[in-house]
Amino acid sequence: MVAKAKARSGKAPVGRPAQIGLTRERIVDAAIALIDEKGLAGFSMRELSRALGVYPATIYWHVGNAKEYLFAEIAAAITSNLMTVDEMHADWRETLRILFHRYRDAVGKHPNVAQLLGAELKSNGLPNAPIVEIVLRTLKQAGYGGQLLVDAFNAVIGGLAGYVTMEFGPAPPDGEGEWAQIM
Repeated sequence: MVAKAKARSGKAPVGRPAQIGLTRERIVDAAIALIDEKGLAGFSMRELSRALGVYPATIYWHVGNAKEYLFAEIAAAITSNLMTVDEMHADWRETLRILFHRYRDAVGKHPNVAQLLGAELKSNGLPNAPIVEIVLRTLKQAGYGGQLLVDAFNAVIGGLAGYVTMEFGPAPPDGEGEWAQIM
């Protein structure tokens, strides 16, 4: 969205946030676009504010006063609509299978965000409530409760996010393949 506006005019829109239509959704979309383009390591709040034509403080006002709040919003934007409670199956294994495939497909559209998703899902923050709710309901359906439910939840989220992060995350920048030579 931001990239299209910049491409047409050659520069980011300038003005007060209300005048340029700045919303939390627009900020999150622009952040995802920047991460898609530059990778997570190349992303900065300063670059995002430039792309949106606002001061960095304006972004913090919309999404919270830390970069981590924006990352939670990004994780929510990518994972919150993967599945609804109404789509859950009678067989809990089928629910998890579908959820895993949908998660992988969603991250595959924005592979550079894979690194931050695992940490955000593990935090069980409010923006990620939909996927957390689905996993917890599914595990309860499978018979887990108490501490076993907590352990199973952590294993499922760890497996889900860990696998996809390893699949889509960037390779180490230096020494690729050196580990194989050691063996």
